[in-house]
Amino acid sequence: MVSLFLWLFFLFGTSVVGVGPRLSSFLVNISEEGILDLGEARQILPLPSTHTLQLCAYVLHESPEILPQFSGNAVLAEYGFQV
Repeated sequence: MVSLFLWLFFLFGTSVVGVGPRLSSFLVNISEEGILDLGEARQILPLPSTHTLQLCAYVLHESPEILPQFSGNAVLAEYGFQV
């Protein structure tokens, strides 16, 4: 599965991988001490350090204090939609 993902990823040659709100909430892990852990996200989506992971920022609305903990190769995005 991982090798298929990497093959498709490199086939399209993009350096940014964007994930939506549901997958972002699954990938972003905030400990009880308020420490951000994206290690599991990097295991599920094995991206090279040269690529950027674009996450949905909705998962951080309740914990804005962890924003400074994001690495330089992770970007937060707000998606606009109408309910």
